[in-house]
Amino acid sequence: MSGLFKRAENLKVKLIQNDKFPYIYDLELDSPNKLFGFDSFELHVVLYPYSRKVSSKSFVISPFEEYMHDAVGSYRSVCEKIEQIANNIFGISLGLLIACIFLWLKPSDLFSVQSIISVAGSYFIGKDIWDDIERFLVNATKDWKLKYQLSYYFYRLAKNTTLSLYSKLARQRRYGIKSLSPSEIDFVESSNSQTVRMFFRKEDFVSHKENSAHILSIRLDSNLLSEFAESGFMLGIKMSFNRRFAFFHLSQEIFQSLERESLGCLDSSGSWSENNIFFRNNIAFSNLKYQASSGLLKDSTLIEFHTSLSH
Repeated sequence: MSGLFKRAENLKVKLIQNDKFPYIYDLELDSPNKLFGFDSFELHVVLYPYSRKVSSKSFVISPFEEYMHDAVGSYRSVCEKIEQIANNIFGISLGLLIACIFLWLKPSDLFSVQSIISVAGSYFIGKDIWDDIERFLVNATKDWKLKYQLSYYFYRLAKNTTLSLYSKLARQRRYGIKSLSPSEIDFVESSNSQTVRMFFRKEDFVSHKENSAHILSIRLDSNLLSEFAESGFMLGIKMSFNRRFAFFHLSQEIFQSLERESLGCLDSSGSWSENNIFFRNNIAFSNLKYQASSGLLKDSTLIEFHTSLSH
């Protein structure tokens, strides 16, 4: 079964500290052309500073943090919320069931005020019930090989507008290389860390011919740069290489973290494993995900770190 799962060999991300502005770190994807054989690609990034003087308010992950603030504040943005339709479908189904019961038991009352109120109430109750059902399924299966999993992504980027095309060109001028923009994203800000999740469809990367692509920038409070560098930080990276097979999705997920200046990962028992990458092979259908196998890729590198003194 292991032959079903593939990854882009030697695909890496580079964290590069800017020479002129050392409080800015750029994250680049090296050799994105290695993704051409996949139907989609996911990249998750988490940054956790170790200094207690540096909180999540001390740095900005650009441009995704701005996208989220605009979306949450209902400002005009290239970012828009993805509607979750499963609860609507369940609510409609429950409403139709109640309508059918009225039609079967007392057809003359189908269009009565009581019937209409009952059907409408069933719809709204059904929406709430489905949210509870999903939470139950997630919690009940979290330790199983076959898991029920909610979508990671709650926002999509509008990428075909005239202004977005101009913005893409402006980013290329700003960073000196072309950017790779995801179709769907999510951004999580905790008290001490920030997490960006990105989902790239094939059309997002298949036309990218350059040797590298800019993904995001991390801009620190310049007054806290020394504290950030001396105390260290953890940069966690997850990649998922996805292929479609009929109604199923096959994926290989790989994980590695830059912990201060060393590389490693957590293995299946939660123990730190130096210089290795943890992988999981999954088969998914809708919200169901089966973990077929997992293990370690020995002596492997997913992250390269370049400080302003090293390049």
